[in-house]
Amino acid sequence: MTYTYGVAIPTNGNGEHLREVLESLAGLPTPPQAVAINDQSRGTDVAGICEEYTERFPTLVRTTRTDPPGAASARNEAIAAIVDDVEWVCIL
Repeated sequence: MTYTYGVAIPTNGNGEHLREVLESLAGLPTPPQAVAINDQSRGTDVAGICEEYTERFPTLVRTTRTDPPGAASARNEAIAAIVDDVEWVCIL
């Protein structure tokens, strides 16, 4: 499937906002391809949220985990995961 735009979501410890973001994206008339990157979050349920939304919206959300951790690594990995399928990329 080809998407017009993709949304890269590097996340580290902000699970409460991740749910809001993914619900909002799923409700758009033309949903993007979203890639949530778990930047090895500790102490939050980011990994669980990522898995939940990947199961609920398999055509919308893909998730992965960065190695090594870090904001730059997470952004780069998210862009690499969606750049072939979209014309535009938005980083949240």
